[in-house]
Amino acid sequence: MDFRAAVDDQVSLLEAGAPLDAFDRYFADDGVMLDNDVVFGSGKAECRAKQEPFISAAKAIDGRIVRCTVDDALQICVFHNQSTFVTKDDERVQIDGLHWQRWAGGKIVEERYYRGELMRKRILAGILERPGALAL
Repeated sequence: MDFRAAVDDQVSLLEAGAPLDAFDRYFADDGVMLDNDVVFGSGKAECRAKQEPFISAAKAIDGRIVRCTVDDALQICVFHNQSTFVTKDDERVQIDGLHWQRWAGGKIVEERYYRGELMRKRILAGILERPGALAL
């Protein structure tokens, strides 16, 4: 599967409310995740273990990826996630985050999740138009 097809498949899984399936299929064993530029987890096992309790607690997930931009040459994608999780108490929790991903060998090797003010700054700086321009 080529890079763009893998990204499209990942987005389809997210929109279908299956974020753990997308994670299991596409996150690299030695991948790293950052939350607002702070390391959240290193390695697939650690990152999954930190996310799984929150995702599994959802009674339902209404996946909504608003925009996805791909830089084929750099194998980078960025997408705006506005999915909604429904808790066991029927509370709706709205997600509003930006996912920036660097891929290699068909897997995500680095994912940076942005929320709040840092997300707004990244969007205003044009990250959705030019995902490869993220200043690291």
